[in-house]
Amino acid sequence: MLNLHLHDRGAVSTLSTGNSEASLGYIIYQPSVVATAQIYDLSAALGYNALRTLCGLGWQPRSVLLPHARPADPAPYRRVFGLIPSFDAEKMALVFAADWLRHPLPDADPIIYRILQRRANELPAKIYHDLASRVRRIACNLIHCGSGSLESAAEVLSMHPRTLDRHLQRSGTSYRLLREECAEAHACHLLLETELPVAEIAARLHYSNPPAFTRAFRRWTGSTPAAWRAARRKR
Repeated sequence: MLNLHLHDRGAVSTLSTGNSEASLGYIIYQPSVVATAQIYDLSAALGYNALRTLCGLGWQPRSVLLPHARPADPAPYRRVFGLIPSFDAEKMALVFAADWLRHPLPDADPIIYRILQRRANELPAKIYHDLASRVRRIACNLIHCGSGSLESAAEVLSMHPRTLDRHLQRSGTSYRLLREECAEAHACHLLLETELPVAEIAARLHYSNPPAFTRAFRRWTGSTPAAWRAARRKR
């Protein structure tokens, strides 16, 4: 999960825990990606198979969240996941009992793990051309945690906020712009692929109220969320 960026430059994975549940998610932040519904379905299936491989056949999700409209026939999803997913979700996620995070892996090899981890740590310097690409990924992840501030991103990077801001300015961008790129991409996906009301999308992106989200969306696209959705669905 921590090394997803080594082969996927347009999405981030998330892991959150609360009470007795854990949620493993996947969020596409690259704008204008086609067939996102199919990508999310495939990602959910891959995650399901990976967790069953790691934890054994006893592992089963409590729920599966998919960020697209409910299909006419959801029966194939039950055959894959053993349940009908919750559609029109904010993000793709597999929700399961948090106790599974402490499940021992019988085939784990600490020596191979250290070799692979060392190799993975050497790759980012070759892949990232600038700090902005890292911060964009962090901002996307933080948005869905409800703490998408510059200070939060700087803390992830073990950097002072003013230092991070200065480095981004030298790269010709800012944290606000990078964060809004992520928010715009996710807002467009939810408008196009789900039936969520605009007010619900605004809440899920942590805007204080629907008018604030509408103002931001108009600044990004030149259109209101409702008008943008209607125009794209006529195509």
